Amino acid sequence: MKPSQSKLFETIGLSAIVISLIFVAYQINQSNRIARGTTSYELSRNWMEINKFYITQPEMLELRDKLKDKDYVPASDIELQRLMAYARMLINMWTALEEAHENGIASDAYYKIAQNDVRSVIRDRPGFLPIFGVVLSNYDNLTEYAVLEPLREAVKQ
Repeated sequence: MKPSQSKLFETIGLSAIVISLIFVAYQINQSNRIARGTTSYELSRNWMEINKFYITQPEMLELRDKLKDKDYVPASDIELQRLMAYARMLINMWTALEEAHENGIASDAYYKIAQNDVRSVIRDRPGFLPIFGVVLSNYDNLTEYAVLEPLREAVKQ
């Protein structure tokens, strides 16, 4: 083989490698965009499910309304268990959103929604704070989540 042919084949081989790397980068970018889109959709579904929950469970909407009273005490063990489940549901949603944000698949805007939601629950439903206190005390690893910091502070007061 002539040296010029060898150089030609090296150039063709190198070009093929570069084109392959560009294609792989494109595929990774597409996968990341799909993951972000899917995550955004799932996060929106979580919010919609909570709203649907209130629409289909009017007694939960009434119970949530009672939480506006800072001195609220659950009327029964069943009511307490429902509120504990509700608190866990919200905490799961907020922490999942933080995980998605930390991993780059949820936008800053979605993370700010979670932060605002935490603050609005603290502000609008002070009777819920003792319930959150119990839930937070049952799960040591929840201290890792920054989104819950305002909730932890409010529970301490």
